[in-house]
Amino acid sequence: MKQQTFFKHLNSIISKSIKLPTTFPSIRKNYRTISATNSSLRVFSTASRICSTNNHDEITILQTNLKFEDELTFAERLITLRKKGDTVVIPPLIIDHIKQEAMNENPRALFNLGEFLVLGLGGRINHKEAFDCYLKSAKLGYNKGKHLVGYCYKEGLGVDIDYKKSMEWFVDAANSGIPLSAFEVASLYIAGQGCELNVMEALQWALKAASSVERDIPRAKEMVGKIYLFQKDYEKSLEWLTKASEYNLPESRHWLGWMYLNGTGVVQNYKKARELFELSQNSESCFRLGSIYEMGLGVPIDKEKALEWFTKAADMGHKSAQYMTGLILLENKEYSKAYEYLLKAANQNEANAMHLVGEMLRDGCKGVPKNASESERWLKKAEKAGYNLNY
Repeated sequence: MKQQTFFKHLNSIISKSIKLPTTFPSIRKNYRTISATNSSLRVFSTASRICSTNNHDEITILQTNLKFEDELTFAERLITLRKKGDTVVIPPLIIDHIKQEAMNENPRALFNLGEFLVLGLGGRINHKEAFDCYLKSAKLGYNKGKHLVGYCYKEGLGVDIDYKKSMEWFVDAANSGIPLSAFEVASLYIAGQGCELNVMEALQWALKAASSVERDIPRAKEMVGKIYLFQKDYEKSLEWLTKASEYNLPESRHWLGWMYLNGTGVVQNYKKARELFELSQNSESCFRLGSIYEMGLGVPIDKEKALEWFTKAADMGHKSAQYMTGLILLENKEYSKAYEYLLKAANQNEANAMHLVGEMLRDGCKGVPKNASESERWLKKAEKAGYNLNY
């Protein structure tokens, strides 16, 4: 039976399944989705659920016809769906086939069995057994297996963290044509994990990943852009950060915004900076937006909007934003809330916040009772931390 005929047969089976009793509403709902999207991948997903949960004689025809589809390809399609968040059930005959092929040291089957064990397809999750499967497939030369062995060593999945071994496997996989592995090598060099920190090596590996035509890796583009920025090669930085920002990466958009805010490598443009920060909205971008409105950079001074953005950054843990939020609230005489944010900043070693916390505890105010000993402690900490009256 040709593949096209097989898909037609699957649709026929699923069509008949919607005539079954109301005990299968999810199947009928999924069928409507399939009909609307005409997605063969979703046909496989729904078909797998039907043949795994329904004993109706008509549905079991599906299992006998699976022999006309390559079992490993079928399994990989379902694995892809599961990783996208779909509910997937692997038909028992597929599981049995993969296990048998794995026992015969088929590297692709070993890899897929590892994926089953990580995703819980087949009824259980076991990272240790999954790692063993990946390792066997890698030693048999399966490049995807090499990558995941490196990943397991990096993250400690089913095996103890070992950055040196992680680096070795990622390098092997990268040199075997896995672009994502090249990015992982770059990440290890940047962090100095399993190797000496080496920015130039990181750049070369990141460029290899970012330039891949086989797979698009936005984070590699972002890494290249950031490295060029810190090396003050602003032309190349602008090029790569612009490419990365097209993938909605908050950090790329932030650093582009930073370049426009400061006129670094580009003509200073507060409007463009503000737009990029608003798109990014990571903690640093929110802090910069607060500063833009607080200082009136390309916009009228607006303390209310400044407080809004500072607070958003502060709630993400940004210590300077916590200090600025507390400072504005203090000016607004919202003493209790001001103290709350200033204390958060002080606990992150923000010297000026330490000093204000000390003063508030010394003088006392609404919602903040006097506490001489705590006041003295914070004032001393502020002095040691480099408190600057002119901050």
